[in-house]
Amino acid sequence: LNPYRLQLGAAQVEAAYVIAVATDSRYRHQGMMARLLKRAMQDRQAKKQPFLFLMPAAEAIYRPFGFRFIYRQQSMTGVLGALADAAPGMLAENHSPANTGLLQEPKAAHQKGNVDFFESRNFVWKLCSVAEDEMEEVAGLAEQLLSRRHIQVRTVRDAHYYRVLQKECRAEDGDLCWMLQDGRRAGLVAYTCDEAVEIREPLLEKSEQLGEALTECFQGFHRPLYVYGMDLWDHFEVEPENKNWKQEPVRPVIMARALDLSVLTAGVRAICPVALVLELEDPILSDNTGRFLWQVSEVDSRWERISDVPKSAGVGDAAIGAAVARATAIGASVVGTTA
Repeated sequence: LNPYRLQLGAAQVEAAYVIAVATDSRYRHQGMMARLLKRAMQDRQAKKQPFLFLMPAAEAIYRPFGFRFIYRQQSMTGVLGALADAAPGMLAENHSPANTGLLQEPKAAHQKGNVDFFESRNFVWKLCSVAEDEMEEVAGLAEQLLSRRHIQVRTVRDAHYYRVLQKECRAEDGDLCWMLQDGRRAGLVAYTCDEAVEIREPLLEKSEQLGEALTECFQGFHRPLYVYGMDLWDHFEVEPENKNWKQEPVRPVIMARALDLSVLTAGVRAICPVALVLELEDPILSDNTGRFLWQVSEVDSRWERISDVPKSAGVGDAAIGAAVARATAIGASVVGTTA
């Protein structure tokens, strides 16, 4: 349960990312993972966390526990430099070093090779590893760039986030780097390097320069490239005649499971006051079963339990109707005052 701080609409919340879920083959099919997941949900709900999230090995494993896909990832594949020359016309997914006849470089050799490659060429864009004492600067730049995109749900980028990310990348022969434009820090990128280079979270001050920047920064690695990012296609200009980059189909990658409903809805805002009565049933988290009044305005969101037992035949309850009318009237007066 790796802890992350998330921007959830207008609110910031703590949430946990489930990773490395596995059962020893001798003990499978005994319900151990089911008990563990349920306990994790209960514990995190008690900590007032809005949801659990994970990257599933298979959707079917987690769907029975209430997990649903919430994020679909955009990606690009690229084949650059000597690798493209070695096997022109082949798709990126077929461009492993073995398939193209290029020598398999030993671990970390690509880093020195990349330095030599850049020193021998007059490129505008270059990579520079982020130092430990620069994490606050990295986080500041990332938050500045991401805030422009008005993304409703995302991980907050702080120094801790980037320290963890850099360790993860270095464990897979990669790094967290500045992208330098003529020696000036113009963006950030994290990558891992095995048979292919996986490029994560590229961020630039001028997002329309992303294709140009990644082409120059990574063509010396002699690996096929896989680029993942938020709103990637909106910021990745690829000319039709450029066969080195290919847009991949969107694929679902992140699932989440609702926990504390009041926290989950806390960051929602409405352009005009809304009051809803929701009847919910949660077979794992009993606190989520019942009838709830949810009031949302342009300034806040309020969640209130009306009854512990869901009503089987609609909403037609006088008390509930009065509560909705009262909430709507209160919201209207707030809007009137603001206007």
